[in-house]
Amino acid sequence: MRRLLRVLLIAAAAGLAGYLTWDRVELHRLDGAIADIAARGEPVDPASLRQEPADAQQQQAALLYADAATRARDLVQQDGRLMRFDVDGVVGRVDLEEIESTFRKDSPPLQLLDRATPLPFAGFGHAIEDDPSFSTQWLEALSALACLRADLLAYRGDGDAAAASLTAAVRVQRTLPAVFTQSLAANRQIGSLRILLRHASPSAAALAALQAAFADMPDQDLIEHDLLLRRATMIDARQDYLVPRGIPAAAAFALHPFLVRRLRTEIEEFPEVIAASHAPWPEKIGVISALAQTPAYNYRSPTAVVLFGPVPNMAAMSSSVTQAASRLVARRLGLTTLAVERYRRVHGGAPPADLPSCPRSCRPFPSIPSAASRSSTSLRPPTTCSTASTRTARTMADRSTGSAR
Repeated sequence: MRRLLRVLLIAAAAGLAGYLTWDRVELHRLDGAIADIAARGEPVDPASLRQEPADAQQQQAALLYADAATRARDLVQQDGRLMRFDVDGVVGRVDLEEIESTFRKDSPPLQLLDRATPLPFAGFGHAIEDDPSFSTQWLEALSALACLRADLLAYRGDGDAAAASLTAAVRVQRTLPAVFTQSLAANRQIGSLRILLRHASPSAAALAALQAAFADMPDQDLIEHDLLLRRATMIDARQDYLVPRGIPAAAAFALHPFLVRRLRTEIEEFPEVIAASHAPWPEKIGVISALAQTPAYNYRSPTAVVLFGPVPNMAAMSSSVTQAASRLVARRLGLTTLAVERYRRVHGGAPPADLPSCPRSCRPFPSIPSAASRSSTSLRPPTTCSTASTRTARTMADRSTGSAR
């Protein structure tokens, strides 16, 4: 009996020693993977991707946006409908007078936003982003409030004020760090552009300023930057990942090497997805979607599949490729719509389909944007638009003829 007990104790000690050794090996491999990323000059800390305000105006813009976002949070928490109202909706029409009785167009967050809009913005910097009370998710709420104000003003026929409010909303995009939230904001802004052209007639100067705001948004999909930021955030927060909260210490100890291995696997998936993000549009969607359905490369052997199941490629699944496409389309659709509207005002009609600056054969996502797509003064649709985008833009602009004139 003693011999059996001794054998069991030795076996348990050997198993524990082996388990601890495996844990140390996995930690060493994780550290090596992180070191390889740093050696390539890629970020391993999200702080390295932050941009610090370079002058007093940029610092003032950062403070104004941060304060406005905090106040927008308070408004939205009081009435969550403020981010969902569609004043032009066919189903579930809203009472404008009821909205205007509770929603002030000169509310504190919007006043702060109006002050920040004309200022240059480079980033929030460490002082603001390290403040626990600050969260960039409320910047999207701030944009939604500005869109709602634009919708209400357009419905009341104040085209210039509505265009100015929509311009402020569009420029909030420059403060949003993630493609996903940029896409949500951009889609909401395109809806407000439709309402603006349907119910109001902004001046030429107001339309030019709004077109300039769309043109200032980057004409790249930003997927690679988003992936680098996501990976750096994972690395920076790895202790929270490896020591889950809310579970017993014994369970955390038992799961630790598995969690380390899984984290390393997720980190090592990113280079393949980052490379795929360089594919041309629209093939990029299919390439990254195929990667998302492919098991993580450390789990592709039959034995690994039996032990761990089909582990998906989390880097590809979290790449926000469709959201990146949506944001890019929203930018180009906004530019094209405003160019069509401004062209019609000057020439008395919509531009012809064979206008040289918008050939029928152009792709919706060319790799090189044209100068016209970045110009705030161009009256011609940018060459980055597709034929479908131009038709949509003409439709949005055509509706303004009978509704606002």
